[in-house]
Amino acid sequence: MERKTAHGEIMEYLGNVAFGKSNDCVKLTFIDENSPEIDTLDLTMLSELKRSASGGIEIKLLSRLDAMKLMLEASEEQREMDQEQARTFFSALNEGAAGNGLNGN
Repeated sequence: MERKTAHGEIMEYLGNVAFGKSNDCVKLTFIDENSPEIDTLDLTMLSELKRSASGGIEIKLLSRLDAMKLMLEASEEQREMDQEQARTFFSALNEGAAGNGLNGN
């Protein structure tokens, strides 16, 4: 169960990156760095923030496309694992039925 929990948390995080809003990341560039409001901002999408001495601001966000690709890859892996578990289950069920003469032959 621990693996599924970790997998679920990762998928949720990737979903937040892929489909989340970047409003708070942009808002961070306009508020004072000592503001208590910083603790309430959702900075999930933030990758990097630079402020130059001349007052310029550079903000980099995580890639939505990369997050979606990772979600698709993880979903495919999960689907393949589910299919293998189903094959194993039905194979065992068929073997059990055959051993009891219940397979219809």
